[in-house]
Amino acid sequence: MWAARSLAALWGVAAIPALFGLGWITFRCCWAGQAAAALMAISPYGVYLAQEARHYTLAVLLIVASLSCLITTVRHVNNRTALSLLVLCWLVIQTAAGVARFTIFFSLVLGAEAVAWLGFWFLARPIASSPTGRRLWGVAISTLMGVLVWVPVWRSVSENELTQWIYDQDFLSNAIEPLYRLGVWMITMVALLPVEGVPLTIAIFCGAIVLISAFWLVRITHRGLQHWLRSPDLHSTTLILIGFWLGAIALMLGLTYGIHADLTIAARYQFIYFPAVIVLVGGAIASAHNASLATPTTCKVTCSLPLILGFLGSLTVITNYGYQKPDRPDQLVPLIRETAQVPVLIATAHQTHEQIRELMGLALEYQRQSWQPPAYPLPSNLQSPRFLLAHLQPHSNTAVEVLQHTVEQLPRPFDLWTVNFLPVVQPEILTCTLDTIHRPLMHGYDYRLYHC
Repeated sequence: MWAARSLAALWGVAAIPALFGLGWITFRCCWAGQAAAALMAISPYGVYLAQEARHYTLAVLLIVASLSCLITTVRHVNNRTALSLLVLCWLVIQTAAGVARFTIFFSLVLGAEAVAWLGFWFLARPIASSPTGRRLWGVAISTLMGVLVWVPVWRSVSENELTQWIYDQDFLSNAIEPLYRLGVWMITMVALLPVEGVPLTIAIFCGAIVLISAFWLVRITHRGLQHWLRSPDLHSTTLILIGFWLGAIALMLGLTYGIHADLTIAARYQFIYFPAVIVLVGGAIASAHNASLATPTTCKVTCSLPLILGFLGSLTVITNYGYQKPDRPDQLVPLIRETAQVPVLIATAHQTHEQIRELMGLALEYQRQSWQPPAYPLPSNLQSPRFLLAHLQPHSNTAVEVLQHTVEQLPRPFDLWTVNFLPVVQPEILTCTLDTIHRPLMHGYDYRLYHC
């Protein structure tokens, strides 16, 4: 398992100096680069991405490289200097993103960059309409041609079981949720305290502290960015980065509300604008060093408090009190093993690859724990359970029918565990008795035990 996750961790480490570079390129200030690098190193969300087997941290590096090219291009446009080599590097980065299989999400990045550039062109038309600025249309056309190549892939996304779970047919019933989810994800990029796996009172107390800190950070960030926007040399680059962040949010909400593909439902999809948030907050921290913006005492608080919150947040993620994994087979498998007196069948209703992954996780955990001696000797037929994926056709009862048929064929006695058997959480199984003993809740699992 460590081998599958080590690359993501290494890419995450590499993103720390990359964020320093992006902060310096944007604000031409070492303090801004150092603040961005420090925030990246201790970002709770960054630690969470680095723990994932999926290489979202590699995507973060590519986004940082692409943003660096965009911001440097804007500076060349302001100075009316050539940018031929820069354009070539930019196109190589976009191609690398496609090869790295981030095409769909990286297309949102390119779309956000386009929104930022169009906003810059509208607000600074004399500069953006210069000969150097007009050459960017060549980059835009080349990029568009590269994106159109992947249109067949996009068209198949909605039919792919790997992405079906983000499509919500009953979207209107909870249409406000994407908005506050986005706010939560952005807050946890900088600050987080234990809110999962702790008593409710502690979770509420920690959540209140994080929200108060978030309001303070928003105020400080707004104030700091105004400082950079007043600078003639840094106005354009700051505006571009803000435009990219707003463009990414707008595109995600457009897809969420437009085609009901809720990209806010998973924290990991927020990597699109993650570097921009870190650099903008880092720039705001750096602006606190300006004597006209803050007193020395306020400067110390402004610089230290975000770092303290980020450090506590990273510890929260590491200790599994925040960004908990959606499934915890290490908790459910011991319960099944301790309860087993007869052979075991574990069943779930198959809808997408998500359910396959859940059963594979349980099977892997069973295999891992088979090397550990149980509290008491178990017969050989109890060591390994059987697993059933009962396929569920939409608007039907096929999963329960398949489960009932399988139960009838198996020799008795045995225990049946239904795990996340949706949409029927507690199916009625003939010839089997539902166990009514109270058992602890398991993170990520809604389970029932039947004795057959």
